[in-house]
Amino acid sequence: MTATRLLQWLADLNGPKGLPHFTFLCSCETASPDAEAGLGGLGQRLVRELGMPGAIAMSEPVTVKTALALTSRFYPQLRQSGQVDLVLCEATAGLAERDDITVPALFSRLGDRPLFSDNLDRDLTSAEIEEGLKSLQTLLQERSPVVIPEFQAQKAILERSLGAEAVVLNSQARQERYQALGEINTLCDRSRGGVVVALRGISRTRGSESGDRPNGGPSISQFIPNGTNSGSEYLCALNPFR
Repeated sequence: MTATRLLQWLADLNGPKGLPHFTFLCSCETASPDAEAGLGGLGQRLVRELGMPGAIAMSEPVTVKTALALTSRFYPQLRQSGQVDLVLCEATAGLAERDDITVPALFSRLGDRPLFSDNLDRDLTSAEIEEGLKSLQTLLQERSPVVIPEFQAQKAILERSLGAEAVVLNSQARQERYQALGEINTLCDRSRGGVVVALRGISRTRGSESGDRPNGGPSISQFIPNGTNSGSEYLCALNPFR
C-alpha cells in the first residue's frame, strides 16, 4: 500500500473525535518522500494533509534494534512531560553510539506546546462536563458504587448550569460549578483504588486559551476552593478533547 492510499483511508476513517494526536512510525524511510511505494513521506503528510499534531518517522532505513531501543526510552519520558521534541532529543541522546540514531525525524504543529498535559489551562466546556459525567458515572458504578449518591448530588448541581459556558455564568453559578467539579474530583481521589487506573488510560487534554480562574491560577486544580489539588487529573482524563 502506498502512503497516498493509506492517507485516503485514514481521511475516510476520521470520526467525530478525529484521528490520534500523535503517530510514531518505525518503518524505514517513512519520512522520505522518495520512497512512496513503501509509505515514504507518510510522517510529514500525516501532519500536513490530515492535520495530525505530531508524527515521528524514519528518514532512512533503521534497524529493529535501534527502533526498539528508541521507543523504550521515548514513551516513558513522553508520559512525564508531553513535550515530543524534547523527549525525542533526550531519547536519541542516550543512544548516540548507534549509527542509525539520527534517522528519526519529527514533524509537528505543536510549536512549544506539549502533546498533552494533566493540567487543564482553561475552563471545561459544558459539552466536556456532560461527557465526563456520563463516563465517570459508568466507571463509578462498576468500581466504586458506594460514592454514587454523593456523585449524583454534585452531578445535579452541575446539570443546572449545563448549556451555558463558565464565562457567561454569574459569580454564584460559576462558583457552584467550580465547587461541584472539585467535589467530584475529590470523589475520584477517594476512589483511587478502583477508578483511577481506568481513568488514566482514557485520554489526555491539550491546552487552549486561558481565562479567568479562581485564585488566579490556570489549572483545573484551582477550580477547588482553598487550592485543594484532589484528583484534578481525573476530569482532565475524561475530557473528550482527544
